[in-house]
Amino acid sequence: MAFGFPASYSTRFDTSLRSASDFRAAVRKALRALNWSVKSEGEDQITASTGWNMRSLGKKICIRFLPDNSISITSRCAMPTQIFDWGQSRKNVRAFISELQRYL
Repeated sequence: MAFGFPASYSTRFDTSLRSASDFRAAVRKALRALNWSVKSEGEDQITASTGWNMRSLGKKICIRFLPDNSISITSRCAMPTQIFDWGQSRKNVRAFISELQRYL
């Protein structure tokens, strides 16, 4: 269970064996498969959001493409005053990585 303002969870995923364009395409496919809405996309970052459920008013997902061919994935509560997320941010990051590995 994450605690903070807002509650969040982050991790890194190594992609050093893949080309940048193939990896970016796999990230987009994983986001679509999870039905997460892409809110913005830049050269080094994709921001998406999840829908709300009984435990959360939604999450903001930030995927940063790092220079060492890895990515940083952060799931953060959309509501900045939410201090508990009951493990949902960690579940989101794990679900994303699991889905991403299917497309790599």
